[in-house]
Amino acid sequence: RTGDKGKAIAQYKKAIEMNRNDPSPRLALGLVYLDDRIYNFAYHELTAAYAHIGSLYDNEDKYLLLKSLATLCFMEAYHSSNPAEMRRKFSREGINYCKEALKYKHNSTEVNYLLGDFYYMTPDKKEESDSLAKNAFLRVLEEDPLHFWANFKLARLYNSHNNREKALYYINQAVKADPGNEEALELLKKLR
Repeated sequence: RTGDKGKAIAQYKKAIEMNRNDPSPRLALGLVYLDDRIYNFAYHELTAAYAHIGSLYDNEDKYLLLKSLATLCFMEAYHSSNPAEMRRKFSREGINYCKEALKYKHNSTEVNYLLGDFYYMTPDKKEESDSLAKNAFLRVLEEDPLHFWANFKLARLYNSHNNREKALYYINQAVKADPGNEEALELLKKLR
């Protein structure tokens, strides 16, 4: 909390040495690494914490751990140079972490959006994954009707399935949320 990440990392490592089965210091250390974008170290610590998730007392910590793992998996699946098979593995894992996180916080806009994004980006079984993405994005909009990205991606999904009316509705919502977004304005113009 004082901003000295070096000392924090050293203390978390000491706590881990004292009790390798305690997921709390691993979660905290993983979050430090995630914040610093040291993804391989973050993934190592967070998966080690996940192995003992039942020992976490607070459901909010369980949710945070699962959301962080899902975020890491998304980065590794869609924003890395991993081989295709590894990207598919990270995508499957990320979807599972999202689903598990939603058991602790079912109305989380962050995790529902992330789950929708996993399905949206999935090239396999496109019809099925598009439907799952739509459902996840719609859950986001239940909590935040002007969530720009959920509206924008719904508009693109409906447009790709030739449902111009719904595509137009969602792109209008996206433009209402972010009137200066050029990509959204371009899609709105195209749909009109």
